[in-house]
Amino acid sequence: MLDELRRSLAAYRHRSARTERDPSLPGCPIPVQVDEFLCSFYHPKKKRWCRFKPAVGHARCKTHLEQCSDADRIPCPLDPRHTVNRLQLEQHVKLCTSSRDKNFVVLQPFYREGANCRSAELEDSADEDRRTPSYKGWPERIEAAYAKAVALVLGEGIDKARALIELSLPESATEMGHADKHGLQNEALAQMVAEALPSACSAGRGALVLEYGCGRGALALTILESFPAARGLLIDRDTRRHKVEKRREAGEDGILRLRMDISNFDLEAFLRSPLDIERLPKACDFDLLALSKCTKTANRLEELWRRAAALQVEPWPPSALLACAKHLCGSATDISLRSLAEAASGAGSNDIDVLVCCATCCHQRCDANSYVNFPFLQSLGLCHSAEEFADFASTCGWALGSLVAAQRRLGLMSKRILDLGRIAWLRQELGLTEARLSCYIGKEVTPENVAIIATGRLRG
Repeated sequence: MLDELRRSLAAYRHRSARTERDPSLPGCPIPVQVDEFLCSFYHPKKKRWCRFKPAVGHARCKTHLEQCSDADRIPCPLDPRHTVNRLQLEQHVKLCTSSRDKNFVVLQPFYREGANCRSAELEDSADEDRRTPSYKGWPERIEAAYAKAVALVLGEGIDKARALIELSLPESATEMGHADKHGLQNEALAQMVAEALPSACSAGRGALVLEYGCGRGALALTILESFPAARGLLIDRDTRRHKVEKRREAGEDGILRLRMDISNFDLEAFLRSPLDIERLPKACDFDLLALSKCTKTANRLEELWRRAAALQVEPWPPSALLACAKHLCGSATDISLRSLAEAASGAGSNDIDVLVCCATCCHQRCDANSYVNFPFLQSLGLCHSAEEFADFASTCGWALGSLVAAQRRLGLMSKRILDLGRIAWLRQELGLTEARLSCYIGKEVTPENVAIIATGRLRG
């Protein structure tokens, strides 16, 4: 018995050593490939040559070409973050998951390309990203413009202007944990919404909470705790894990999440007549080739359209619209505000109570063509071109990134100038005369503690 086990073990070692040898290495005897019209790849385990025909211009077939040193890989035209074999490009484009994801976004309800983007009025410099900003003379211009902006929008004197800066000027770094910090901010903004629009408490399912750039959706869900009968619409361009709505006691009922850029969300179409349940698209109606032949994605789209129709139950349009956002970076805030203006021009938005609660941040990421009130900056003598706007917006980074106290103060002035321009725009374009800036939480929690608050009627 013992001798048999030894012979079996020796035979196993002999076979393993023979199959693990690479025939492409020197000293490894392999048979000669006699057929030049077949692939030149040798299977060590099968102990034979590949029987497929070689790719055009290569000695190996398409399957084994990637293992050859002359494999030609190029960036995928749909998503350059990954590469594909040049010979397999045509087939890859049809099945690429990046193509599937893009088509999924386009096929969602209330998607319209460029719905909230105005046509470019200012030409950006071709070398804008490479150009080094020139800050010569900007401190004096910012100080003069800030005092003028406060006087124009708030009608206050120099004391109010100084107090507005002191609200956000940090004295020391916060040691609060990430989760605790954001939880406190969500609760503070939710309380501000409840105080600004108390009538929504009795609105029942007539109220709609719309969160732009929702991330995990924590702010909207915190507000919905104060208005449990209201509905929720969440907009974010990225996929998210650990979505807060999945942890609700009521589940995801009454909440719709759309994955798209805010610039492509058609709020006016959403507020129009509700979707016809009988005419909703089915999974079989979608082009599976555009979805990389993924039936699961088609089923997700069918479910998404069904949930969108379920959200538009009577009364419709909603009697109250609570548009909110927390730390929506740079120009995303302006695009969100412009979506309200686009909705106001539609017939479906007549006579809707609206509350805007938007905590701003990252003003240095604003751009001239997205900013809602460029004429306001021109009236202050600050900016007259996209290049000047880029220089001015970059000074906002001083508020948190500079080690010099005077520069931090100038950075906060730049931030408030942009916010005051948004306040003036809400008053002029949407008729929200009660629009204002409000500090919603202490600067020891976050220096980005100023929110835009506006209430009124959204009229078509």
